[in-house]
Amino acid sequence: MRQPMAQLLFYIALALCCSISSALKCGRPSVQPNLNSINRIVGGGVLSPHSQPWMAHIRVKVGNQIGTCGGTLISPRSDSKSNLVLTAAHCFQIGSKVVNPADVTVVLGGHDMSKQNEPGREQLEVQEIITDGYDPKTQQNDIAILVLKKFVTFGRNIQHACLSKKKMDKIECYAVGWGATEKNGADSPVLRAVPANILDDSRCQMPHFNKEKQFCAGTLTGGKDSCQGDSGGPLICTSDREKYVQVGIISFGKGCGKKNQAGFYTRVAAYEKWIEKTAKTRGK
Repeated sequence: MRQPMAQLLFYIALALCCSISSALKCGRPSVQPNLNSINRIVGGGVLSPHSQPWMAHIRVKVGNQIGTCGGTLISPRSDSKSNLVLTAAHCFQIGSKVVNPADVTVVLGGHDMSKQNEPGREQLEVQEIITDGYDPKTQQNDIAILVLKKFVTFGRNIQHACLSKKKMDKIECYAVGWGATEKNGADSPVLRAVPANILDDSRCQMPHFNKEKQFCAGTLTGGKDSCQGDSGGPLICTSDREKYVQVGIISFGKGCGKKNQAGFYTRVAAYEKWIEKTAKTRGK
């Protein structure tokens, strides 16, 4: 009896090990997003709860006003926790100054922002805002990393994003966020996604466009786009609907879903070395 029991314990331990290892892999949610139904909805639709567990909802206090942005939890570590959120620099820029980190809060593990008591949801304070030479006049280097005051542990509702290390096009992509569903509208309380495939650089008609560090995405027929409140959130791409990779950071655009007007994104792969360097010094 002892040998079969030993074998049983071995297989249980092996299963637990594999389960933990799977949970640590980036870009593989425990809940699959309902992408087929989103593709059928003009302007996108509501995601399955916690199907993008790397999503961060960011709130920025400016005077008596609260602004919102998106972001993604990233991790340079080999263990199961992180304190770093990737987002857009313009979310924290007021004139020539960066806002005080004390005025920024981050929510992880949430889906419906109208529900304060969602299971697994965490609200965190920000210790530091790090940028990489952001120029508000040209929108160049629209990238930032928030260093949280404490680490969060990965689980079903909180995981880290995979980051693209090369240019990617002609694959299925989605802009994800809690932003407005129409220009000047209210933010969505629940997490939504909209199809936004990467366009050829020749379609990206904007002054100061830098194809090495930026790209545009969306549909030129109009009706599908990111909007106010989505800034800083990810453009997530997938080739197999099993692993999801963040290719871009929502940066700017003209209006929301206008015909012949694409959305513009910071190209994540162009900042690979900066992200890695920042993560090594702050994410420990």
